[in-house]
Amino acid sequence: LGLYAEYASLEYSLAAGDFIYTKRTLGVDLYLMLDIPLIPLDPYVKFATGIWEDVAGDLDSGSSFFNTYKTGIGLAFTFFPFLQLTGEYQFEYTRKIEDNSGNHTASGHAVVLGIRFMM
Repeated sequence: LGLYAEYASLEYSLAAGDFIYTKRTLGVDLYLMLDIPLIPLDPYVKFATGIWEDVAGDLDSGSSFFNTYKTGIGLAFTFFPFLQLTGEYQFEYTRKIEDNSGNHTASGHAVVLGIRFMM
């Protein structure tokens, strides 16, 4: 169980055209990792939810709670005690983007590389 913070500048398309918005998210994530003895590669699955989200863009701005959900699958390589290099595929779903034509959902796929401190 951990905390995450995210800042993203995103572009989306509607019938009216292309729009840009920035999104800041604070949330919690849960990792379920399979520790393989004698091999430094550990597969994992991840679930995360954004507790607080702030959106600013061409058509919408404001804060909301519990709108973003993420799932992922990845590999972690332990290269030093308590430090891991990670690579994961991530799917993200956001429930609500409001504009003049109503409410919309947004989803996306990403490959994320990172360094994680584990205790």
